[in-house]
Amino acid sequence: MTQLLNTKEYKSEAFVQELIRDRDDVKKYIIDSLGFKYDGSERFSREIKFINGITVDYRIIKDNKIIALMECKSGGIGVTDYVRGIGQLLQYEYFFEEKILSNGGEEYSPDFKTAYFYPSDVIKNNNFNIARFKYPASTKLLEVNIDNFIVREVVKEELEKLEAIGTQKAAISQYYFRDNRLFELYILMQYLKYLEMIGKTKIDRRTLEREKLKKLDTPNNNNWRNAFITLSSLGFISKDNLLSEAGKHISIKNYPQFCLEILNSYIKPYVSVIYKALHDNENSKLGELVNIIDSYFGGKQVLFVTDSGSRYLSSWLNILRDDYGCIDFTSRSSDRTILYNPLELKDEIILEKISKNTKATKYIDYFNLLIKNNELI
Repeated sequence: MTQLLNTKEYKSEAFVQELIRDRDDVKKYIIDSLGFKYDGSERFSREIKFINGITVDYRIIKDNKIIALMECKSGGIGVTDYVRGIGQLLQYEYFFEEKILSNGGEEYSPDFKTAYFYPSDVIKNNNFNIARFKYPASTKLLEVNIDNFIVREVVKEELEKLEAIGTQKAAISQYYFRDNRLFELYILMQYLKYLEMIGKTKIDRRTLEREKLKKLDTPNNNNWRNAFITLSSLGFISKDNLLSEAGKHISIKNYPQFCLEILNSYIKPYVSVIYKALHDNENSKLGELVNIIDSYFGGKQVLFVTDSGSRYLSSWLNILRDDYGCIDFTSRSSDRTILYNPLELKDEIILEKISKNTKATKYIDYFNLLIKNNELI
């Protein structure tokens, strides 16, 4: 997949603002991330003047009420400008508290939020840590993925994971994957789409795991909770445990396409560092690979790769074997064979290799059979 934003573009704040102005899908994802149901009637007004000469990057109106005032920043932002943006958000919160309006005359929604909108590369392109700032109580951090334009909220739990970056840990990506194969995530998304299609408006996760999902007998059949956590962190699940607007968009893809999307938009940095470590070390034990990877970052643990001993790394190797079919090994064995490197191939070749080599087919087929026989209602 071609990179959708080049370095110069995502480092421009004007381009980030124009991304919202020009793309209806981004508007839809923003509304969804703010906790509202998108219907297309929402109004995004750019560079709105308030008191004291303060200009709001975007005022968002739904049902004739202001639901958010948004500050936008670029991928190349420095710490001073980032802190200045937090100051802007504090003023936006003040406008809401004091019912201060621009010339538009609309009133504020009781569910009003301030929003900080920035590209996904902010976390790894800068020397500051976004988790080590205090934000206004009304603020939602909204991150737009620079590869697929999907917007997600960065929640408090994720910020807690990011706090150690720079001091104790290094970060090459902020996306959380662990203890699930990608085909388990894919099956769960297809299942949630099906449940909404038959009229479900809210899902009790624990009941679904206990009474339905365990019928699937997948490799991580006792860890469907983690599948929900991963999909939620990616912005694919709503607060009702059904698919978000972004999740609905992704769920249209077939399984190989889904794997390719995850590779290109979310996990490429992880795959890159793992293949680097496997080069000339493909038969090393997990602990040895952990040490090799940490050595690339001055001995620091790498977030979501080596910061939990070998657990993350073991999960990544299982994904590379069972989903992409690009390496092969017997469980609990370090006797590995590298079949191909997905980062060196064109997308169409990767799709062919996933279709041919994946171990997911029998699980997806069994899920479809249970759906056909009404055993998962």
